[in-house]
Amino acid sequence: MSERQQTRLPLAAPWPGGHLAADPARASEERLRVDRATGETSLIEQAMRSVFPIQDFSETAELMFVSYELSPPRLSPAECRRSGATHAEPLRITLRLVAYDPGPDGERTIRDVKEQEILLCELPRLTPEGTFVIVGVERVVVRQIAESPGLRFLAGPAERLQAVITPRRGPRLTFEHDRKGLLWARLGASKKKLPATTLLRALGLATGEILGGLHDVETVDIGPGGELSLRIDPAVLLGQRVTRDIKVGGEILVKRHRKVTRVVLRKLELAGVTRLPLGVDDVLGRVLAADVVDPRSGEVLGEASDSLGDSMLRRFAERGMATFTLAVCDGVRAGSTIVDTLRADPNRTTDDALMAIYRVMHAGDPPTLETAESLFANLFFNPDRYDLWPAGRASLDRKLDQGEAGLHELMCLSRQDILGTVRELVRRQFRGAGADDIDHTDEAVVNDAAVLTIDAMHRGLIRLERAVKERMSMVQEIDTLMPSDLISGKTVQGAIDDFFGWSRVSERVDLTHPLAELTQRRRLTPSEPDADSARRSA
Repeated sequence: MSERQQTRLPLAAPWPGGHLAADPARASEERLRVDRATGETSLIEQAMRSVFPIQDFSETAELMFVSYELSPPRLSPAECRRSGATHAEPLRITLRLVAYDPGPDGERTIRDVKEQEILLCELPRLTPEGTFVIVGVERVVVRQIAESPGLRFLAGPAERLQAVITPRRGPRLTFEHDRKGLLWARLGASKKKLPATTLLRALGLATGEILGGLHDVETVDIGPGGELSLRIDPAVLLGQRVTRDIKVGGEILVKRHRKVTRVVLRKLELAGVTRLPLGVDDVLGRVLAADVVDPRSGEVLGEASDSLGDSMLRRFAERGMATFTLAVCDGVRAGSTIVDTLRADPNRTTDDALMAIYRVMHAGDPPTLETAESLFANLFFNPDRYDLWPAGRASLDRKLDQGEAGLHELMCLSRQDILGTVRELVRRQFRGAGADDIDHTDEAVVNDAAVLTIDAMHRGLIRLERAVKERMSMVQEIDTLMPSDLISGKTVQGAIDDFFGWSRVSERVDLTHPLAELTQRRRLTPSEPDADSARRSA
């Protein structure tokens, strides 16, 4: 008997509660079509909104996604098995084509709006047995184990740590150390790298904001006679070693080179001590955490990331400066990776950083500031183009200890995520902390049939987006077109057919024995055919 002729024998009595493997598969399929009344977004709508709206190159026309509707299958599973058809439900989408007239100052006015419902593709529908009927053949989609979205710290060459933020959809973001102790960033699959501080500057952060966000900051006051004193900040001072004896009323609370404990901080608070005396040698060679500006003349006496020298300190006293701040990166309490990277970074402004990122991502194309800003915004901060998934967001919040930041619903990156990742990576590297265990279950995710089907449809939508954009740009009179003239469902349907017909996770149901079928559905397959993924799936 050939595989095509295999069929199920009728049961004398149905299984209590249904087929053994049908319920998990049916629960997976329900994620495709979430009830809109619950306020959740279905996987189909997420895939559509990741591609739409589509604009032409001149931005005079726009094709927008409005809604979708799934119709019941035309044939039952039994009829599809007999006739060699596919048990699928038609997916119709409603699109809106908007034409614009360019106006002054870059503003656009709507000239024409057309709306139309289009048959995009047919999505295979799950049978009551938890299988798919594809061209008359019963198939099952084997679950796939893959790398979980989120943040992980990996071991690089020579025990140098790397931080990798992996989204479900979008480019990866990697931070890595080099042999000189500098920190670099890689965007997506690009082989070129740029200083990590360039990425931070592109976020709109100045040098002082970068140092203040990644390092503890100490505030030093300058007295009338030039004497120096350190303001007590319990969060910064706790655990540090003092350079001289701390005395209160003749009593020595902390001896020289001893650590400051919580008991000592409590005694200082009860004694009303808010400052600790400093010597000149205690601050010379330290790094300024912010620009020191003369309030009368506006002259910058010292820039952030500069080393504090004797002449600079005298200039502060001569100009009557009352205070300045220092970054804690002395190599004892924290490393100097960020300061060294700032000094080696050739990009000093946000505009320079944006242009540098554009040149890395699109080498050879002449950049403009507007296109560079648009590219950077769409890389990591556009929820329609970048998706962490709830698992990825939970991984970021857990490892960066930012569960109280209210970011649990944000599925793209934020400035706080990037700053926190760099801070944690530098801290781990300095303290010699180990890398994450990639074989831990927290670092893996199981993709079921619903997720794999949407991934296949999304690949077709990406190809469709390129074709639609080219058609919209080549047509002279956009007013004469309807959405159906721009959309060809064959592109998306072809991607879905290839997945169910030729993908290695789509297999014919093993009907030789009931246990063989159950084993087939419970099996996990690696996402990539390499040794590590195969070992992890086993």
